[in-house]
Amino acid sequence: MAADHRRSKVDALLEQETHQQLNSSSCSTTRLNSAWRHKVIHWYFKLVGALHRQNTTATSNGTSRTSGDPFNRTTVHISAYLLDNYLMSMSQEQAMRYRHNRPAYQLLATTCLLLGIRIAKHDAIKSSLSSAQDVNESPAEQSCGMKRAKKCTNMSLMSASSTDSGPSSSPPSPPGIAIPNATTILSMSAAPNSITEQNVLDMVKKLTSSRDFPRSKVVTALDYIYALSASSSQVSEEDGQSISLGTQDVEEASRITDTLLSDVNIISTPPSVVACAIITLALSRSNALSNLDMTSIRQKVFYSIFGSKVDPDLQIATLRAETTVGVTAPPPRYRRPVPITTHHIIPFD
Repeated sequence: MAADHRRSKVDALLEQETHQQLNSSSCSTTRLNSAWRHKVIHWYFKLVGALHRQNTTATSNGTSRTSGDPFNRTTVHISAYLLDNYLMSMSQEQAMRYRHNRPAYQLLATTCLLLGIRIAKHDAIKSSLSSAQDVNESPAEQSCGMKRAKKCTNMSLMSASSTDSGPSSSPPSPPGIAIPNATTILSMSAAPNSITEQNVLDMVKKLTSSRDFPRSKVVTALDYIYALSASSSQVSEEDGQSISLGTQDVEEASRITDTLLSDVNIISTPPSVVACAIITLALSRSNALSNLDMTSIRQKVFYSIFGSKVDPDLQIATLRAETTVGVTAPPPRYRRPVPITTHHIIPFD
């Protein structure tokens, strides 16, 4: 039953991913300022971490924590997707403005974070409610993503002096989670005085009215990692072909994903392919599958995400992603033990 549930979650992600392919056709990542992007993503992690600590402090003072907390790595990955997707969707001439104009890039990055927090909050609460009710989202509900995004921005970003508690059309906002508005983000980020709250709100309207703004859930590599996670603490082989990830391997894969987020060479690769490469690397470092070689691990991870599909192009893309992941990934936190051979040891008898 658990394996079937994970399979259905992965299949749903694959379906959603087909509707969100990054605007990379005939586009080059040279339009992106990789140095600025790297600094912005580092800033995303720092600011989201600060918001998480504030929320933790607030909830420890009398308000219970909930699963709708949007101040986590998922928010950073969604915000980075919004930033990349917007720049890759415009013409080369327009993109060059954001490559060379620092204030314009800072404004765009700040706006994407503000939207990313709200989208992550909405999706987290909706996922939590769906899990509790064991109800899957219908295609009609998925198509309402644009309406969702606009309501999340129009109804909650306009307030300059308070934090929102969630639009009325969205699932109820959890108690104790104060979603920051534009003024809060600007004050926490020490943004230049040239960037005002009104600038951010104008950019919000510009982004959400774009035809390339995501109209359904933003799927990232993290989603596949979480979809394959199990309640147990150890990775397991479920049916001889697919796998489920234990808590330690989920954390290792997530850590690799965070590091890889700054690499512009991977942004045009589908999240499912990136996740496949990352999970393969994480499990190759794991103690739980020390009896399997790299080829066997790769096959099991590929099957766990893509099923029995035999697609040479997909397999080649996964191998290429593995190369990029292997170069960018941080050193393993837990090293896989080297098997000890005993045939050469001098016996004591």
